[in-house]
Amino acid sequence: MSSLTHILALVKLDSPSGHEGQVRTYIIKHLQHIGFETRVDSVGNVYGLQGSATSHPLLLCAHMDTVEPGRGVTPLVNDGIISSDGSTILGADNKAAIAAILTGVWQYKKKYKRLPQVELLFTVKEETGGGVDYIQKNWLQSTKAVIFDYAKPLGRIVTGAPYITNIAVQFKGRAAHASEPEKGANALLAFIDFASHIRLGRLDGGKTLLNIGRVQGGSGNNTIPDLVLCTGELRSLSKAFFNQHRHNIQKRAQVSAQHYGCQAFVSTNGYCPGYVHATSSLMPFLSQSLIEEGYAVGYETVFSVSDANILNSMGITTVVLSDGVEEPHTVHEHISVDTLYSLEKLVGRIVYNWAYL
Repeated sequence: MSSLTHILALVKLDSPSGHEGQVRTYIIKHLQHIGFETRVDSVGNVYGLQGSATSHPLLLCAHMDTVEPGRGVTPLVNDGIISSDGSTILGADNKAAIAAILTGVWQYKKKYKRLPQVELLFTVKEETGGGVDYIQKNWLQSTKAVIFDYAKPLGRIVTGAPYITNIAVQFKGRAAHASEPEKGANALLAFIDFASHIRLGRLDGGKTLLNIGRVQGGSGNNTIPDLVLCTGELRSLSKAFFNQHRHNIQKRAQVSAQHYGCQAFVSTNGYCPGYVHATSSLMPFLSQSLIEEGYAVGYETVFSVSDANILNSMGITTVVLSDGVEEPHTVHEHISVDTLYSLEKLVGRIVYNWAYL
């Protein structure tokens, strides 16, 4: 089967995060047909393994889930462009990669009468978190991995991605009637003081992004607000800057709260570790594979996260490559047929080169 046949079938299968069952069944069927041993872990990640050990397999990884609106996708192919009918996303993020991987390993097996020296991992909940975090690493022999999950023209290599966490700061004061403000402890004033001392936006020479995205509080127009909650997000390509800003937020919140007779409670969630590929033997290998396919190689750090963040933190050196998808996470998402076939060829090149490394 071609990657085009696969993607047109895959995008019709609903797989919003946490509901990847149909895609999982599809992948398992085709992996078993090719000759891979398949396993599914407790959260639904799919593994394509080989019965006989290989000396140094390369892990190819893609995620099965999509964002919403991603149910009832009707794929269209017009003038060489694959898109949805405009009422949903397409789901090429990341089903274009799934299609290319399935085709690449199948073509290798067909031509060389043996499985390529790779292991496969198809994950759940990449868009929301809680999928790749739970993989059974002991099922895998691979120490290096490649992910095609960067919506840029083919030829880009991601060299780093951020540390990220959500931050919530709650200021707790004391309510009072607005006619007697001295009897209250104004949580809003504590928040205003806090916000005025925290720099937001792009910081540290572009290495850090800090945002407060939501503020809520108060109970009435004539009541001194006793509770104010603000939530935001911190991303940084530097672990040192990341930790510094977390510390500064905690410290400033306490200072501002005390100044207005309030309490401050700071919490974080959704932490994702970052990474930087300073040196890795995988980088020149992938660069050479891209050059052999005729691409001018570009290296980029990004502020988005992927399964690579978690895999790198687990000790599996993982590099993200661009996939050629355009306008992902929107109803205008699309990929050209030529790009999909080029992605298929690139997967094949990497699989071949790795087998003969």
